[in-house]
Amino acid sequence: MRCAYRLFDVDDLIVNTLGALGGSLLAFVFLDRKDQSTPPLPTTVSLGRRLVGLASDAIFSLLLGGTIAAAYRGWGLYGPGSFDRDVQTLLLLGVPYVVQLVTVLATGRTVGEHVVAVRPVARRPRQRWLARVVKLSTGVTPAFAVIALSDFSTWWVAVGLPLVVVVNIVVAWRSEQHRGLSHVLAGMDLGIAADEHLDREDVGVAP
Repeated sequence: MRCAYRLFDVDDLIVNTLGALGGSLLAFVFLDRKDQSTPPLPTTVSLGRRLVGLASDAIFSLLLGGTIAAAYRGWGLYGPGSFDRDVQTLLLLGVPYVVQLVTVLATGRTVGEHVVAVRPVARRPRQRWLARVVKLSTGVTPAFAVIALSDFSTWWVAVGLPLVVVVNIVVAWRSEQHRGLSHVLAGMDLGIAADEHLDREDVGVAP
């Protein structure tokens, strides 16, 4: 009698994840990104737009970290390399965090904010770099830190991660321009990133 279910192993996870990542990267080849004169719709920073940005950050981190960790696991178990669970955890969390760190410090935006075309602008331009550091420290960093501490106690993830998510959603819901907690603490306003040359007037920030 045949089984009514299908079994899978780590090879399925590796192939499917790499296939999804490869398809996403190939999409850039076929997308026309030359015309950036028209602002993306909608032209306001809505709560829904902010929530999609937060979800995009989570999905990006999960896919990138999962892909790297799965590739390392496959290399260690089926290839000539060796497998270390601590290294796998480091890749799972470290790689997406480093990408977010570079993105925030270089552009002021997380990957998710790039996806939804939202651009934070420091209220004090001379303190732009300080604002970005505060945004990084109070934005994506706490979520990664909570997950990293899960090795010591599952309580951190069961309570800490939902708390971080709920606090950010509540602050985005109640604050002006639906800013997140990191934007409030960093003194940053939000605008639509129609192009890379927005100034304070473009996002409606008072001088």
